[in-house]
Amino acid sequence: MNRLFVGIILLLAFVNSTSAQTFGPAVPVDTTTPEVISQWQPNIAVDREGNVGVVWVNQISDNYMVMFAKSTDGGQTFQKTIVENSPLQHFGDARYDPVLAFDMNNNPWVAWQYDIWEYIGGGIQQLSRSLNGGENFDTPFFNHLTEPLWGQSLTIDRSNNVYLGWLNNWEVSIVKFPQGDTGSSTETVINTDSLKVRFFPLVLAPDSNLVYVSWPADSVGKMYRLIYFTKSTDGGMNFEIPFPVDYVESVGTYYQLYSDMIQGNEMLFVAWPDNRTGDYDIYLTRSVDQGESFPPSERVNDIVEGTQSRLSTAFIPSVGPAIAYSSGSIGENKDIYFTFSNDNGETFTSSVLVCDSSAQQYDQNLYGIVADDSGLVYIVFTDDRNGKYNLFITRSTVPITEVKEDGGEWPFPDNFWLSQNYPNPFNNSTVICYRLAHPCWVRLGIFNIQGQLVRLLQDGQKSAGNYQVRWDGKDTSGHRVASGVYLYVFQASNRQIAKKLLLLH
Repeated sequence: MNRLFVGIILLLAFVNSTSAQTFGPAVPVDTTTPEVISQWQPNIAVDREGNVGVVWVNQISDNYMVMFAKSTDGGQTFQKTIVENSPLQHFGDARYDPVLAFDMNNNPWVAWQYDIWEYIGGGIQQLSRSLNGGENFDTPFFNHLTEPLWGQSLTIDRSNNVYLGWLNNWEVSIVKFPQGDTGSSTETVINTDSLKVRFFPLVLAPDSNLVYVSWPADSVGKMYRLIYFTKSTDGGMNFEIPFPVDYVESVGTYYQLYSDMIQGNEMLFVAWPDNRTGDYDIYLTRSVDQGESFPPSERVNDIVEGTQSRLSTAFIPSVGPAIAYSSGSIGENKDIYFTFSNDNGETFTSSVLVCDSSAQQYDQNLYGIVADDSGLVYIVFTDDRNGKYNLFITRSTVPITEVKEDGGEWPFPDNFWLSQNYPNPFNNSTVICYRLAHPCWVRLGIFNIQGQLVRLLQDGQKSAGNYQVRWDGKDTSGHRVASGVYLYVFQASNRQIAKKLLLLH
């Protein structure tokens, strides 16, 4: 029997429809730190409860302070914390490029560079963490002398393994802290003998064994700079021989500047800016075989005037890959645009301006994009609307998923299975059943029709088998929720499905 599926559009804050994607007013993150000259290089992430966090550097008169802030109300207000502000050792020293990741306990980890003025071309990689969700941070427990000092990346897998990647004396270095143990670490140097690495590596760890790494490097003997890729299947102990994800035969100089990677729907997406047609544009390729191969890339941006330079990617659950990018001619103010795909990267929507229109006349610098499980998309940027560069976050939403119209059972690929809840409608409680064909990570949550998370019912590793989960009609705080239509969203093995249920009091 043919089954009918219909799309349900969740009208979240700031958006009316897919074709009318809009972002809300830009929210300043820190307006209370005194004597701030400029706010630099923010990095953004969301924890498993949907709280958004951001790190950045506050430049003040005699110091460069690493800062952290977290919002528990969807990016409307932020509570800030100082991560590191100890006195600098020498005149001219500085802290740069902080990066952020949340572990499985929703605790933030922050890495940054300490640039030593007397140590030309290098400095120290530092790492700290919080054990109370970001209320305060430990003294940096990792201090690694390195050169050159051009940024780093930080990622944490589902087993709490923490990976830090950077350039160490022009070599790609990956440090792993097993299960978040700050007293134990291993370092692996990836073989890049035939390449001239030009920028820090990006690290992505989808699970406890699989680790992806990409970086830009010059090809020896040619005027090319390409994005190279490698992976490890043993938790970062050994890496395969690097290879370029995309190659375009070009006459003259050809540059792929840097890359960003995301994972979703059992696909790996890699995006970057390059100048194959003259000006820089944004290109994307995707792998369906865990990075074994990549098809030819396709241009993402439909804004083609000027230069499309900075970019950041996110995977929106039940929607697909999303990309934010900067656009503007050299020497002119830059604007930020956003686009997403709901067909796994085959096509992308028309780009929309991100920032509130009153700020378009200012120079905007894009630094990151993230998405939570409800479809909320956050973009962090700086601009000079106040006469100096300050840090802002804006948000929007995209439709979450397709919902099954009939009340029957929905078979997953590979023998996964999810039931319609019963009873439905219900009053006191209802039961949701699912079956797993093999062990995997499972996440089951209740959402209201505005796309807000009401209750997280399950979130963890499960063995193969049959399961029953009961929802008592209460939210995370234990309060009974109002009558109405709700969604239960089920994720397993990078697949996601949402179904409707009806609560009647």
